[in-house]
Amino acid sequence: MRSRNKWTRTFRAVLLGCCLSLPASARVARAAGPAPPNLGLGHGYDLGGEREEFLLPDPLIDPSIAPDHPLYVRIRAPWALLEPRPGAYDWSEVDRIVGPYRQANYVVALCLYGENRIVDPAGTLPSAANPLVLKAWLEFLRAAAFHFKGQVRYYEIWDAPNREAQWPAARASDFAYMLKNSSVTLRSADPGALIAQGALAIGGDTIQADLAWQQALYTQDIGTYVDVLPVHLLPGTPFAALLSRAYDLLLQNDPSAQMWAVSVPIEGQTDRDRAADLLGKFIAGQGEGAAVVSFDLEADVEGRPEFPGVLLDIHKLFLPTYTRGSGAAAHFVSTDDKGKRPLEGVTAYSFFDADAFQGLVGFYAPAPSAGGTARMILSTAAVRGVVVYDIVGGAAGPVRDIKPDFKSNTTDVPVVILSRPLVLQYARVPIKGFEAEKEQLQIKESGLITAEEVIAAHQAFMADQTFRLKNYRADALLSYHAKIAGSNTVDISFDNAFFWDPATGAEWEQRALYYNGVLWRGKKLPELPIPQPEKVFTLPLDINLNKDYVYEYAGRDRVGEYDCYVLDFKPIDPSKTLYRGRAWIETRTFAPVKTSTVETNLSPPVISNEEQDFFAPVTGPDGATYWLLSRVAGQQILTVAGENLVLLREVEFKNVRINDTEFERARQEAYRSDRQMLRDTDKGLKYLERTESGERIVKAETRKSALLGLAGFYRQPGLSYPVVPLLGAGYFNFNVHGRDAQITALIGGVVNLVSLSEPRVFGRKLDASAQLVALAVNITDSLFVEGKKQPDDNVDARIQHLSGALGAPLGNFMRLKATYGLDYANYSRDKDTDTFIVPSDTFIQAPGIEWEFNRAAWTVTASGQKNFRTRWDPWGDETLPCPAPGSCLADFEPRQKNYDTYEYSVAKQVFLKTFQKLRFEAVWQTGSRLDRFSEFQFSFFGNRLRGFSGSGVRYDRGGIARAEYAFNLADVVRFEASLDHAYVKDSLTSSDFHRFTGFGISGNTVGPWETILQFDIGVALQSEFERLRGDTEFQIGLLKYF
Repeated sequence: MRSRNKWTRTFRAVLLGCCLSLPASARVARAAGPAPPNLGLGHGYDLGGEREEFLLPDPLIDPSIAPDHPLYVRIRAPWALLEPRPGAYDWSEVDRIVGPYRQANYVVALCLYGENRIVDPAGTLPSAANPLVLKAWLEFLRAAAFHFKGQVRYYEIWDAPNREAQWPAARASDFAYMLKNSSVTLRSADPGALIAQGALAIGGDTIQADLAWQQALYTQDIGTYVDVLPVHLLPGTPFAALLSRAYDLLLQNDPSAQMWAVSVPIEGQTDRDRAADLLGKFIAGQGEGAAVVSFDLEADVEGRPEFPGVLLDIHKLFLPTYTRGSGAAAHFVSTDDKGKRPLEGVTAYSFFDADAFQGLVGFYAPAPSAGGTARMILSTAAVRGVVVYDIVGGAAGPVRDIKPDFKSNTTDVPVVILSRPLVLQYARVPIKGFEAEKEQLQIKESGLITAEEVIAAHQAFMADQTFRLKNYRADALLSYHAKIAGSNTVDISFDNAFFWDPATGAEWEQRALYYNGVLWRGKKLPELPIPQPEKVFTLPLDINLNKDYVYEYAGRDRVGEYDCYVLDFKPIDPSKTLYRGRAWIETRTFAPVKTSTVETNLSPPVISNEEQDFFAPVTGPDGATYWLLSRVAGQQILTVAGENLVLLREVEFKNVRINDTEFERARQEAYRSDRQMLRDTDKGLKYLERTESGERIVKAETRKSALLGLAGFYRQPGLSYPVVPLLGAGYFNFNVHGRDAQITALIGGVVNLVSLSEPRVFGRKLDASAQLVALAVNITDSLFVEGKKQPDDNVDARIQHLSGALGAPLGNFMRLKATYGLDYANYSRDKDTDTFIVPSDTFIQAPGIEWEFNRAAWTVTASGQKNFRTRWDPWGDETLPCPAPGSCLADFEPRQKNYDTYEYSVAKQVFLKTFQKLRFEAVWQTGSRLDRFSEFQFSFFGNRLRGFSGSGVRYDRGGIARAEYAFNLADVVRFEASLDHAYVKDSLTSSDFHRFTGFGISGNTVGPWETILQFDIGVALQSEFERLRGDTEFQIGLLKYF
């Protein structure tokens, strides 16, 4: 070890005496925690084994080192030293250093770095590519933060990461992912901790590559996760120039962060040279933007850092009340030629205390001119005292013969220029007419917050909660409301026991099933097919390896009683399956309160997936508050049989138990039971099957099809038989041969339907479908003229229907469909028909277009069709005079061979508690060139007005309004009361609109043999056609799910 001169001798007394000649500038110590560093000075302590233990310095002890004006120590500690066995931490080496330094009023920065071959023998570094190593690293950081809370102020994550072969510039995202997770973990364990990025190593020959690596890291949006950028300039590099470039890079990318110069080497042949280098690098480092300059020092003979006197003198002179000058506070001129010639080769940095009106100028010249005299020109004439300190030389004294020039507002100060740094201190007073503004703009707290700051704080909250949350279980009611377009919903609800732990994720034990609110009483719940959207693995607000989302701060809002920050987010690449939406984050705790998301770029048959998640605070057994899901409301839209199947989903969580000691027992009991269970996997919800040992494993194949048995009968006026029996089966498969193709078949004898669908044709967004509907009975087409039935003009009709469609989603909630229909209409005389010539059998081609919107239980539709008959021979009543306007042979109109129809509708459903439901719908229909057989009519299976199906009422324009209320008697019977009202006009027979009102009761209950008994009765309550009043229609059926 080198011998050290003791620089303390009499210099301290001289320094104090000189300071007394100037106005006092010391600040009152801050009562709060340490302020952000300014003109900070420090040194390092390396536990990495690069230097012998006896060469490492102990802290300096001095009254000037105070909480409001501390020194800084940077302790480098390798991971492998502190975690000698997996999960076992040994903090003793750091404890014996941190304790004395904290007692000496140092601020401690702990640099944690390095591979740990105990954790991973291959020596891989923590990253997304090495999740087990990353998990161990984060657990290590959390343990460190808990242990050193209140002792360590700064945590530096790694050292020289740009020198790691596993983190080249092309893979800076790997280090960024680790850095973000590390920052969130540390802040969650110690909210007062500040985070430093691993020191950027910069060499003279690698400056471009080093700065390019840092720029690549900044593109990963690390700014809000980092408070400090440490820079380690390697020996032999141009210190000031390279530090300036690093600071410029910081200002361009993260101006709110600070830059520190760390492990700064001191160079020189002699102790005086090394001390001068230390002072010069401190002045230059501070002048070029470093908030702290921390040196790589050895210990002197007394165990203190080398040059303790120089360090203390710098510390006492460069008070934190000074700020670096933003402009040239001084320049130098030669003493020759009356100062007209500027003096070259002088390096100077200025600092100013805007409150005490005092300034410091540090200056030196690597190669001073002969004689070394010069004149410093201060940029103010309001100078009343000047002192020059030669800290390295151990001298100080006032400067005489200073010359203020009030015309130019400057002061001429004679100085000596040396190769070692000198520090000039001057006192400045405000003079009327010459008051100078502060040298540096003081930026005050504006109260604004950025999206990135909210996200980083939210991630810290979630990391802390995730660490504390070992498990939770709850009662969860999961409800699906399924509907085709604006039709009424089928409501299926599962009463679940919900389990969650971090190892397994979410699991659901289905304890009961409710079909339209009626409790299923079978021995085992049926396994229903679950069409699901593509799983999203890159979630908004999470730390992700890639930059997938862009965020925007949208302001503040209230959700219930909670004041929230609101963030909007959307994918950067819209072609990826991600989310766009909005998040509400509580302003005090940064806990999640609500999220609203829409999934993008979905794969058919799912064309839309929207969800709102609501969170609520729950108190755990430890007294801490956990914010957990309390309610989920979502909507999915799928293409099924060429139609929109809208699935409205609700989940409500109650009786939440956090970190429950009975959790594992309750879950094992569920595993051993015969109940259906599901698990949320990386491929969505999957059923669990029970093994012989009582364990549960994910079922390899999820059911893709359903088979229904149907038996019953229905009645409506106008059928060939008073009551028509129904017997058959229904089959649905939404993944035929693994191609996502769909087949739907309903073979009911009287009514038969087959549908084929391909969810992706000509690309990903188009779907195609074909459908065949075959009727086995005739429907009597009756005629009313001014409210009177004309039985002589009855016509029996049987329509067979074949159709196809091409559909495409428009955004997330709309769909446009091009349709083509081909009908075969067969007409014959009814038994009461006498003088009526029936129309000729014909094919009807019907190209059309349909538009549909679904969101928040609203459905809005619009459609139009052009219809072209292949034959249109004269038809009608040949009686003269004709008793049936619009159906007279004499009134036959050839132009009605082709006609147009249009329909518009809006529907809304409201779901109430205890399985209650309201539904409202309004429909308007109109057309052009409509005749008796192309006008609109009421039908049980289509355009329904309860009690009037098959009644023969027809119209060419009009509207229907429907209101429904559904309720349950206990959980045994479901009732739906419906009131329909029509306001329609048949221009062929009347110039007036007519009103019709129908009432209906429908419902379901559990039938025998694990069946569902359904009933639907409609009554014509009011009619302007008197003979229709009191007519009834009904359907009764049994459904069996296989």
